[in-house]
Amino acid sequence: MTQEATNRFIDALKTGAGLKDEFIYYMSLSDYQMFPDPFPRTKFTVREVQESIRRYANPQNPSELFQWDIHGRLFTPAEISLPNTAVVMIHGGAANEYEFIFTPDGPEDYPDLTQTDPTKARVGVAQHIASLGVPVLAISLPGHYRRKPWPSIAERRPEFVIGEVPMMRSSRIVSPSTRSECAWRRSKHSSKKLSTNRFSCGDIRRAENIST
Repeated sequence: MTQEATNRFIDALKTGAGLKDEFIYYMSLSDYQMFPDPFPRTKFTVREVQESIRRYANPQNPSELFQWDIHGRLFTPAEISLPNTAVVMIHGGAANEYEFIFTPDGPEDYPDLTQTDPTKARVGVAQHIASLGVPVLAISLPGHYRRKPWPSIAERRPEFVIGEVPMMRSSRIVSPSTRSECAWRRSKHSSKKLSTNRFSCGDIRRAENIST
């Protein structure tokens, strides 16, 4: 069975046999489980990396550029199996780098896959590839990584700058005098929509709802 799985994969690479949409190879679960390691397993080290990007001017301060932090983990094998080759893993949706590092039913750990049966280790694909001698960089897009445990979804805020939680705040500040003037205009001209300086009555009501 192991050789048959290997032959099917090689045929797909060489001749396109079994490919869907001309470039996607769907491997069956049984083939995946029986597929032999292409290289000897090796130990690897893991290091956290972080980089900041700055672009797009802040409208409130045009000389300042907005900042986003990108976090990742770099897996470096002790022995390299493919020279000048590395894999970069970028998640989608609401995930982050952990999508590639751990599995839902596995430990949040980095076991030595040279001493553990890889088919029973329950580690993420990044660890498997690194243990086969290929460097891996698994990254989290801005706003998707947090060093502390995430709060509940209702309270969750993306940390575009890691360690800084953005605060919810009203974008409009309404003075008491403006609020009083709007109330007077509503009572005097109830059928008309009149603005008071920069704010309409609807703006004030919306701002009050946000602030409360």
